[in-house]
Amino acid sequence: VFNLKFFTLSFSAIMYIYCSTLFMLILHKRKRRLDKKFFKTLNNGFKDGTIGNPDDIKNIFSGIFNLTCDIDDSVYCNRIISLLRKYLVLYINKEEETNNLDKVNTNTINIKNLVTEFIDYYEKQYPYSDLPIAEMNILNDINVFIANNDIDSVKRKINELAGILQVRNDDIKELKSANKWSVPLSVIGLILTVVFGILSYIR
Repeated sequence: VFNLKFFTLSFSAIMYIYCSTLFMLILHKRKRRLDKKFFKTLNNGFKDGTIGNPDDIKNIFSGIFNLTCDIDDSVYCNRIISLLRKYLVLYINKEEETNNLDKVNTNTINIKNLVTEFIDYYEKQYPYSDLPIAEMNILNDINVFIANNDIDSVKRKINELAGILQVRNDDIKELKSANKWSVPLSVIGLILTVVFGILSYIR
C-alpha cells in the first residue's frame, strides 16, 4: 500500500511539473507567434504606406492580440513600446546586415524615423505606462495638478502614493519571508519522499 502511495505521489508530482512546463511553453510559443505576426504586419504596412499614425499601430496591436476597443490605451502602451523597439532592432539588423550604409535606401530611413516617432509619441502620451495602474494614475494626476499649480491636490496625491508604496513594501517583505522558508521546506520534503520510498522497498 505504501509503495502504491509513493508511486502515486511521485507520478502526480512529475505530471504536475510536466503539465506546468508544457503550459508555459505553449504560452511562450503563442506569444512569439503573435509578435512575429505583429512585426510582419508592420513590415507590410510601412512598405505600402498604409501605416501613418499611432492609431494605426494601436488598431493593428488590438486586432492581432484580440483586445477590446474600449480598453484604456495606457494599459498596454508599454507593450506597444516594447514591440516597436524590438521591431526597430530587427529591421535595422536586417537592412544593414552587410554593414554597407550605402545600401540603406531612403524608404528604410523613413521607416526608422517613423517607428522612432511612434515610440516617442507613446512615451510622451503615457510616461508611466510601465508602472502598475494605480501608481501610473496617481503620477499622471500629479503632473496635471502641478501644471495647474494645485499644490493641495499634489500633496494629497503624494500621500496616496506613499500609502500604496507602503502596502507594496509590506507585501514584498511577506513574500521574502515566505520564500526564505519555501526552498528549504521543498528540499526537505523531496529528501523525505526519497528516503521513505527507499525504506519501503527495503522493507
